[in-house]
Order: sequence, then C-alpha cells, then structure tokens
Amino acid sequence: MPETKFGTNAKVGIFVFITMFILLWMTFQLERWGKVAGYPLIAAFKTAQGVNKETGVFLAGIKVGEVGKIELSDGMAKLQLKVYPQYKVEHDAVAIIRQKGLLGEKYVEIKPGTLGGPYLKSGESILRTESPPDYEELITDIGFVADNLKNISDRILAIIERNDKKVDVAIQNIVDVTGAFNRDLPDALRSLRVSLESMGDLMAANKEEFRDTIERFGNASEKLEDSMVSVSKIVEKIENGEGTIGKLINDDETVDRLNEAITGIQEYITTTKKLRFFVSYRGEYEIGRMLESPGTEEYTKIQGIGLKSFLDLKLYPKEDKYYMLGAVNDPERVTTVKDVYTVTDAGVIQEVRTHEETVRDSLKFNAEIAKRIGPVTFRGGIIESSGGLGMDLHFLKDAGALSVEAFDFSRDTNPYLKSLLSMRFLKYFFVSGGVNDFINYQRGPMYFFGGGLSFEDEDLKSIIGIAGTAAYTGAK
Repeated sequence: MPETKFGTNAKVGIFVFITMFILLWMTFQLERWGKVAGYPLIAAFKTAQGVNKETGVFLAGIKVGEVGKIELSDGMAKLQLKVYPQYKVEHDAVAIIRQKGLLGEKYVEIKPGTLGGPYLKSGESILRTESPPDYEELITDIGFVADNLKNISDRILAIIERNDKKVDVAIQNIVDVTGAFNRDLPDALRSLRVSLESMGDLMAANKEEFRDTIERFGNASEKLEDSMVSVSKIVEKIENGEGTIGKLINDDETVDRLNEAITGIQEYITTTKKLRFFVSYRGEYEIGRMLESPGTEEYTKIQGIGLKSFLDLKLYPKEDKYYMLGAVNDPERVTTVKDVYTVTDAGVIQEVRTHEETVRDSLKFNAEIAKRIGPVTFRGGIIESSGGLGMDLHFLKDAGALSVEAFDFSRDTNPYLKSLLSMRFLKYFFVSGGVNDFINYQRGPMYFFGGGLSFEDEDLKSIIGIAGTAAYTGAK
C-alpha cells in the first residue's frame, strides 16, 4: 500500500539532510586530491590586461597549456604558464600576449627558440616577452617625436644665424648662376623659335585633326560645367539640411541618435565578448528499470532500453553563473500482460497469458538557471519537463562532480530523485554513473552508466554577436 504523505515528506527531508552533510564534508576533503597537469613556467609582462586564469597558451597555433596564477611582482604582471608535459619550450623562446580577432579573447603565444637548443625546466622563466601595445604610451611617444622635431628646427635656425657670411656667399653663387643663364638666353630663344616653326608646320599639315580635338575639348568643358552646377545644387541642399546626408550633418537630434546607436553597439560588443558558450552531450544506459504489479489479471511493465540522451547548451555571462537549455530523449519498452481463463469440456480451468510490447520515445526538455558559491553550484528550473532543483559539488580542480537532482514532486510514488557522479578526462570527455528514482516504492532503483563530451563553442559567440548587433541597429 502507498505510504502516508507525512512518511514520504519525512523520508525526503532525511535524504536531503544526509546529502547536504556528505557534500559539505567532501568540500573540505576532496579538494586536496587534485593534481595539476603540466609543469609551470614563469613569464613577466608590463601589462596582462585581458588575461585571466585558464587563458590558453599556444605554440605554433596548437594549445600547449593554460595560464595558472597571475601575480604582481616589481611592477610587472607575473604569469605562471602551465605547459602540458608532452610539450617542450626552448630556452630562448619568446612569450607574447595576443588577441583573437576583434571580439576574441586574449591568449599567450610562445614563439619557438633555437631548434635543438636547451629546454626550459619546471619553474624556470621565459626571459624574452612582448606585452600588448599601450595606447597611452603610443600617444606619449608621438608627443616626444614632436618635441624632437621642434628642437631640430630651432637648431637649424641657430646655425643659420651663426653663419650669416656663408649664407651670403651661397646666395651670391645663385646670382652668378642666374647671370650665366641670362648670357645663354638668346641662344635658347633662337632654338625655341625653330621648334615653334616646326610645330606650326606640323599643325598646318594636320589641321582637321587639331580642329576635331579642340571641338571635343569644348564639349567636355560644357559637360564639366553642367556637372559642377549639379554638385553646387547638391552642396546647397546639404547646407539647408535636406536629404539624409543634410540631416546627418545639420540635425543635432540625428547626430545624437547616431552617437547613441554607436555607443550601444560598443556596449553590446563588450558584453558579448565576455559571454562563454558550452555545448555538451551525455548518454546514459539504464539497468534494472521496471514497473509491474504481478498477481492481477492485467498489469503493465515498463523497462528502459537503449541510451537515454541529453543535449545541453550553457551560456555563461559570468564565471559563477550560467543559463542552460537542453533536450532529453528517453526511450522505453512498455509491455501489457493479460491473463485469460477458459473452461474445457472436462471442466478444467486453463490460464492463457498474453502480452503486447510497444516501444515509445519520450522527448523532454530542460531549462535551468545556476549560481556557483565556492565549490557548490545550485540549480533550479525545468528538469525533464517538470519543476525541480539540483546541486553539484565540484572537486579535483573541477574535473569531478557529484550531482543530486529532485523533480516531478506531484507524483504519487514520491518525487523523482537522481544521483550522478561524473569525471572529466582529456579536457573534452567525461564518464558518468549513478542511480535514478531510488525512493520510488513501486519499483527498484534504476542504475545507469555512460559518458559524453563537452566543449566551448566560439562560433556561437560570433553568430549571436553579429545577430544581436544587427537587431540592435535595426531597432534604432
């Protein structure tokens, strides 16, 4: 018989209390079991603006590690680079802070050093670094160059003042050259007259061709004059504030709206740059799932088959908060069993059992919000198309997680409780296992095991950024 409502609530309360006690104990015990993958190298930069913990480290376009600690030492940004063990860095390599495109994140690039040279050991420093350009320093350098040019011009004036006699001599030399030119001028004029006479003969021989050329030049001049008149009319309309360009130049309201739109686009680009999108798939194979009522003339048996698949999309506006949308495909085999009794001619009752099996796919949806506080993430929203709550305990540098979910509280057979343990490996892949619906008193617990993959998708950020900017501009 079903248990009373008071007994059910008491069991749920006891289970939640025990679970929270276990999670808090593991918070203080399991964190020290984590291991740091890779060996550390130190690199100091003038500025590390935009570089965060776990920022990628690349060598020849291949990710070879990530940024660990970031400290301030002697006015320099001191970065600890965790390089994967399978990669080696030459002693004379160069570390550079770069940015992925216009909206991309900062990353650290390592330029290889001398091929076959000595390699850096764990804890050693990369001595050659290049920091990203500082625009204020560039402006200061330009001012410094302008001051130098002014000093040079002042020195030139001072030199001229101190060498007046030499300047006079140079001017006299110019006068002498001019006098020589005057003496040779008659001969040059005679040569010019001969050239003009030859040109006259040429024009006389090609009189018709020259006339056509002059007429064409006249027509072109008339067209140019008409074009100048049209341009003058356009400029006049612009000055009067007519047309789109005229309003843009003369209407203060239009200019203000344009500036507002540009400011909004810049703010949206800055916000979009901080977003992070993660896509994940998880498959679970269930064992021992059954619901039946034997001993009756007709009952139904439900058993899980194949894989139960989860496809999730997580949006992180901040490191400690995310929104999640997902879909769940839950295949089940439904068997209906019916007892049929017949009486033979001899008066003997015979039982004939018949059954009918069908397979159905149940599509469910997830929509959750989550907030992380220390090593624990609290979740709430729609879980498998029903209201529910969840909690995740992260350990081993977030490589492992112990999760508990509760949903479908309106069921007669107690709420649906699920416990899941997952471990990540090779950064993108993970394995998982646990038990489903383990306080349902009409059937036994449903054990499962499985795995999947999860990765950050930069393309979604670009698509949403472009679409959002276009939508904002269109709205304005």
